Amino acid sequence: MSGSKKSILIICSALFSLFTICQRVESPLLSNYDGDYSFTTQWTPPRDTFHVLTPYALSYYTTGRDTFAAFRIETSPDGPFETSFLNSTANDSQFTVIFTEPFNGSIILTGIRPNLRQDACTLAVIVKNQFRLSCDTEAIVGSSVRISVPSASKESLTVDWYSGDNPVVQKENSHTLDFTSDTAGHFSIYAVIKDSLGNSISTDTADIFFSPASPLVSFPQKTLQVPSGQQYTLAVQKSNCDSLSWVVKKLNLSTATTGPLSVTFTQQGPDTVIVRGSNRFGMTSDPDTLFVSVSRFTYDLQAVAGQFPDTIRAGKWAKWEVSAFRDSILLDSPDVSYFWSVKPDSIWDSIRTSTGKNSLELFIADSQSPFTINVSASVGNDTTYSLQKFITIREFRPTCTFITENEASRINRDLQLSIRVSDSNDSGSIAEIFYKTSDTDLPQSTGGQKKWTVRFLTPGRKVIQAWAVDNDGFTSDTALIYADIEPDGPFFIRPLIDTSVYINDTLRIPVPALVGDGSVPVEEYLWDFDNDGNWDKTTALEIFDTVYNSEGLNHIRVQCISENGDTALNPAELILRVSSGTPHIQKISFSPVIIYVRNSVAVSVRAADSNGVIKQIAIGINDEPDSIFSVKEGSFVDTVFKLNMTEPGRYRFKAAAIDEDGQKSGYVSSDDSLTVSSGDPIMVSVKPDTCWIYDDTTFTIKAFDVNGTISDYFIQWESGLFNQSPDSIISHSFSSEGLKRLRVYVADDDGYISDTLTDSVYVLLGKPSIRHQFPDSVWYRDTVQYQLTGIDSNGTISRYAVSWERGHSFEFKNGNLFSHSYLSGGLKEVKAFVIDDDSLSSDTITISIYVKPGFPSFESIRINRPASEIFIRDSINFTVRGSDPDGFIDSIYLSLDNDTVFERKAKAASDSAVFRNLVYSRADSGSKKPLLRIKDSRGLTKDSTLSITVRSGAPSVDSLDLKEIWVVDTSAFKIHSSDPNGYIVNRWIDWDINGVWDDSLTGSSSGSHFSIDTFYHSWDILSGGKFAVFNVKVMDEDSVMSAVKTCSAFVRLGRPLIEGNASYGLPIQWKADTMFYVYTGTKPTVAVDTTDTNGVIQKFYWDSYGDGIDDSTDTPKLPVTLPPNTTTKFVVRGIDDDMLISKAFTFYAFADAPPPDTFKISYRYDPSTPSSFSIRWQGLDAKDDSLTSVLIISGLNLSELTDTITDGFEPAINFTPDLGYLSRTFNPQSLGYNQEFYFKVVLRDARGSMSEKISMPITYP
Repeated sequence: MSGSKKSILIICSALFSLFTICQRVESPLLSNYDGDYSFTTQWTPPRDTFHVLTPYALSYYTTGRDTFAAFRIETSPDGPFETSFLNSTANDSQFTVIFTEPFNGSIILTGIRPNLRQDACTLAVIVKNQFRLSCDTEAIVGSSVRISVPSASKESLTVDWYSGDNPVVQKENSHTLDFTSDTAGHFSIYAVIKDSLGNSISTDTADIFFSPASPLVSFPQKTLQVPSGQQYTLAVQKSNCDSLSWVVKKLNLSTATTGPLSVTFTQQGPDTVIVRGSNRFGMTSDPDTLFVSVSRFTYDLQAVAGQFPDTIRAGKWAKWEVSAFRDSILLDSPDVSYFWSVKPDSIWDSIRTSTGKNSLELFIADSQSPFTINVSASVGNDTTYSLQKFITIREFRPTCTFITENEASRINRDLQLSIRVSDSNDSGSIAEIFYKTSDTDLPQSTGGQKKWTVRFLTPGRKVIQAWAVDNDGFTSDTALIYADIEPDGPFFIRPLIDTSVYINDTLRIPVPALVGDGSVPVEEYLWDFDNDGNWDKTTALEIFDTVYNSEGLNHIRVQCISENGDTALNPAELILRVSSGTPHIQKISFSPVIIYVRNSVAVSVRAADSNGVIKQIAIGINDEPDSIFSVKEGSFVDTVFKLNMTEPGRYRFKAAAIDEDGQKSGYVSSDDSLTVSSGDPIMVSVKPDTCWIYDDTTFTIKAFDVNGTISDYFIQWESGLFNQSPDSIISHSFSSEGLKRLRVYVADDDGYISDTLTDSVYVLLGKPSIRHQFPDSVWYRDTVQYQLTGIDSNGTISRYAVSWERGHSFEFKNGNLFSHSYLSGGLKEVKAFVIDDDSLSSDTITISIYVKPGFPSFESIRINRPASEIFIRDSINFTVRGSDPDGFIDSIYLSLDNDTVFERKAKAASDSAVFRNLVYSRADSGSKKPLLRIKDSRGLTKDSTLSITVRSGAPSVDSLDLKEIWVVDTSAFKIHSSDPNGYIVNRWIDWDINGVWDDSLTGSSSGSHFSIDTFYHSWDILSGGKFAVFNVKVMDEDSVMSAVKTCSAFVRLGRPLIEGNASYGLPIQWKADTMFYVYTGTKPTVAVDTTDTNGVIQKFYWDSYGDGIDDSTDTPKLPVTLPPNTTTKFVVRGIDDDMLISKAFTFYAFADAPPPDTFKISYRYDPSTPSSFSIRWQGLDAKDDSLTSVLIISGLNLSELTDTITDGFEPAINFTPDLGYLSRTFNPQSLGYNQEFYFKVVLRDARGSMSEKISMPITYP
């Protein structure tokens, strides 16, 4: 709603009444009249945050005695909103409020008194725009980005989408938009949300960037045979490419094209062609490589003139035709076979070709990416080269654009529209032009006219769409413009409602209207129900309820009047089509449209019956008799039937519905017909198209059978017989390199054979190569490690060979590392080669190595301890032995810290020396690299570095042994510690981790690296029920401290527990929290059960009156005096030997007395009716009441009462009430009583206590 401010005045249904009387009274109209005025207001339900275009209920309640004359609603600061009444009573009212823009402020409800004085109530409100877009912000050109407004999914809201200022065509009222762009760049997308009252608001704007797609290029085949000396056209499959860069290696050709390359190969043998694509944005594709085999061919293959197109039309059959020649003579022999392939092979919808046929026909239903056709021929055992063609598919769709620009008009005015249409197919023509407006979702035809008019009956921005269809059935893109329609007086939002209903249905059809921009309400609605020109009814609401009980067509006219008397230019019209509600088929469809024999088709049927239920569906196929199917009964049925098709042909389906009365609807036929094909197997490909010589290569044959399975695969390697295999994966190796021809076909489980596919594989040589990492020079007698590296592109290296002396006596190894030492100096020639797993040998390489004169060398270095187990303060001995090829070892040196300042020096004896009693201090712990040097008799030296680790030998606290720990108790802790190079001498514990070591133990564990020590400690009550944490450390004989180990132990509280169910031999019965006992007149004892996990309860405290502790006992028993049939509440607590107090246990004691000893007994009977003799009695147990068990027995004398009148003890509830008594009626004669007899009534309560009363003797009859 537009406008900066709005307030609503609500007049109460009864203002006030004036009476003229003699007595003087105060009038509410007097300016000084205060009266009793008050009211409250609130949101229902309460809230303070709101969303736009959402209705909320605001209620106010009059709480004073006097009545307000009117109420006014306004906002502060001014904010737009809508309001209308929901309901109103004498003192309460409720109405809806719809905020149309974000707002932060208050809504004020003002009550206006009859004397115009005012009372106000203010509510704070925050209004937010909840309509936010959700989408990705980047996409590739040609792809789709889904944008949605999740909050706008309500049916009462409509969504219009915009890109910049231009509307975007989407599904009507859809809160989701799939946006696509064919160009790169940024696009600003937003939506306008509208409600049924015409209010609207815009969402946020999403900036979406479409980046250009990467170029892609590939050859349809990886190998190709081409003729030498003839021009040949090379085709590629490409996308998003503006240019192609080509390299032909042997021809030394490098060029660029926008399409296929025509080239003449002049040199026979293998050649390589490389292509790379690029686009105008500077992006390039990965290169693709084609292996070409150039040969002279005995037979030529040529396209038939005009029958090998490079552009075809979607939706039409396309044909390609070739011919084979020898020396320019056309071959028309049955020995000529033609082999066609299409890449990609899934491009076509239908195909016509066969082996030996020189033509190929394809049917492609719609426009797709370009594809490639390849064809070759064979004559006997010889073949032709292949012809390739890059094919582009065009739809030749018509075009449609608006000449009329965006317009502005008013409602109910003609708007002239004009478009421009054409057909890109020169032989085509425009068959029909359609348009659609945002006011209706139904396309309408212009009758082929390019100019027409439209008229809108409601205001707002309207979207107008138009499109054209040519005589081939192709549809143009949709053109659109929008028109802004201004209101003119009152108007109907839905001026025409045309709907179908059924008899006896209750209809509630709204016909909403607005005045101008909606700021002024519609005053009233006039209804003409029989369309006779007379208004039959006037209402304040735009809705009516009615029921039709007969069939027919009903026209209703509706007029609206504003408060100033203006009427709508065009009344609204309702067309109601009332039908009897017989069953009918709404839709029949099936999927898929093409299947194969013995496959099933899914037939989907939707049916409805407005006044009953559907019970059966009849399905008809062509002229065959119907098949009747039972369905789950319902007024609406949506079901799917699976039908198995056993014969090829074309079939059309029809369906009818049958209701519970046996009525059968008319037949509805499917729009399309089903095609059932027999289905021969189809060869697709054989891969790979390159392999290595001698390799056992796995070839995979790809084929499919649309209505069965492939049973056998046949493949011919170069020539000879076809090899048969039940598996699609076949292994083969080639013994020579070059381009090899393969021929493949398959057979299915029905015995049908596919066309034969001729393909080729390029066999590569795969010879290994060798590299080395040999030094240029080595020392005399030094053992040096040499490394060879072999590379095999199609396998692995199996053997490595080295000759250390000019190629004589090769040394062979499976590994690539060799060790060798020379015993003579000078220049040496080394030769090496490798052998791969195909037994192919690399070239032999020659390496020159210079052997330098002899330096001394280390024979051995020994330490009296392992290098990783040297500890500080240990005594270490080094024994060093050397050798010299041309002299002797003179002296040996040792540096402990790896510098050239040698701490020890020894004269060698027999080339050996020993360094004794070396000790590392604590400061030396860690990694060390002692340096050793030997010097020979000629003064030449050689160094060697050792790597050792000097360990500090720090002790460690390993583990802790704990038992169950309770507060106050003294617990023992066993500490396990160890020292890897000594023993433990001291231990400490910090019990509360405050840095003070509270306990310690001193003592040597000499002779053992392990120590087990025991500490004792107890925790107070405050530490119970949680983990206690303490630190432990130890020290060894080297005064090395261990790391501090933090330990934890759970200190259990051990709180005592008191509960019920105690039994000490008393007649006690516990039920839930109540202790029942039989009252015997003596002083009973109440008793409870106790548990203390780490001790005993020493004292019990009892409270029986709720005023504090009354008694204390040393045991869980308390003698008490309680009146019978009364309940007494007890609370008991206990304190255990750790001074822990239990939780209070509350229970109830009930002294259950036996049933009363005295009660009334009487009898009565009618002598004329012996069976009506009644024994009557009064009195029940005070506690059990009607559940008291009763036994009535009788006998001829008082000492022998053996006859039972009741079936044992029965609940009193089983007896018949009789004037305040309970009675049991029986027939004395059935017991043989014809004289005086006695009876007794015995009562028993739930605890088994009994009382009895004996009657006086009875004389019967």
